[in-house]
Amino acid sequence: EQEEAGTSQLKDVKWKGQRVHRLLNFLYQSDKIWKEQEMKNIAQQMFIEVNTNIEKRDITKLKGKTTQEIYDKLDSSITELIVKKQLIQKRNLAARDIEIVLVKNYYDNKRDEFTMWISGQAQQVTIDEKTEQELAGDDYVKDFEEFWTFIRKENKWILKSIEPSFKMNSLINEENIDEGSTKFLMDWYYTRERGI
Repeated sequence: EQEEAGTSQLKDVKWKGQRVHRLLNFLYQSDKIWKEQEMKNIAQQMFIEVNTNIEKRDITKLKGKTTQEIYDKLDSSITELIVKKQLIQKRNLAARDIEIVLVKNYYDNKRDEFTMWISGQAQQVTIDEKTEQELAGDDYVKDFEEFWTFIRKENKWILKSIEPSFKMNSLINEENIDEGSTKFLMDWYYTRERGI
């Protein structure tokens, strides 16, 4: 039954991803920042950068690539690890599948954003800095899902938030936004393989 639920959720993600793909075909024609493959590349790169910099307990290289709010959250987590003299490792970390599941395009470009579903795997362990012994963590590599949201800053995408998988239903069910487009026009976009 759990496997059926997972399959159903994956179908929902892929269905929403297809709608986003078709919408992006149109948005890209008037604003090149909406290039789907580049958006996916940015998200995958940030996924690796954030996780490797957390392992190093130094996120200074992320300055300017994230909003101040998420930067402060990550920095606070790292400070807590340093105080406890602990390290976090995500062994065998991999993003196995990604899909853009939500797009918000506004007249005011500073409000533009997109959300990426990331299905990955890792064995997360907490290690004592001094003894190098495992204090807690997974016994084996486990699957996980996260939602990474990026917001537009000037003419680039920066990381805004990282949400756990329990947010899936609300994000999948949330309507894409193209300010100024009617529901009829949005539905029409979703029926087209390519922009005109």
